[in-house]
Amino acid sequence: MRFGVIQCSNCKTARGIELNSKTAQCPRCGKKLNVKKAKILSTAATEKELVSEVARFNVAISKGEEIYARDVETSDIQGKGNVSGQEKDVYDTIASKLLNTKGRDERLRAVALELGSRLGEFTEDDYANVLMKMGFKEDDDFGLYIKKLKESDIIFEPKSGIYRCL
Repeated sequence: MRFGVIQCSNCKTARGIELNSKTAQCPRCGKKLNVKKAKILSTAATEKELVSEVARFNVAISKGEEIYARDVETSDIQGKGNVSGQEKDVYDTIASKLLNTKGRDERLRAVALELGSRLGEFTEDDYANVLMKMGFKEDDDFGLYIKKLKESDIIFEPKSGIYRCL
């Protein structure tokens, strides 16, 4: 097993890590975490499993395990990247939840994490739609934002144009 899930000691957010890492940074609050001292909440053999485990822990932490299980069972967007039809209000929900997030970089990070938590995987269009609802301009370089998130190990691209959170 190459991957594990740890929890930030500051904000309690779950984060995926490679088990041979020494440190990691919390994607939500930015705290530097000592992986060797952290309690491993779960392990995973693949990045795909890791993404699911991190999402499971973050939702369980924020909503409670029973509500998470019910949401997964009733969700028709689980595992789909693009939101369509009546689910477009997910963009509004995320935008309104994160509108008061301080700092541009933290907003960019938080939107990706929230999309990953709610949808499992998302596209650049999903990301751009939420950011535009938060006041970003249509001519912003959303591709550059995605690239920075990938370089920071916040998201990865399992398929071309489809993104998941670590």
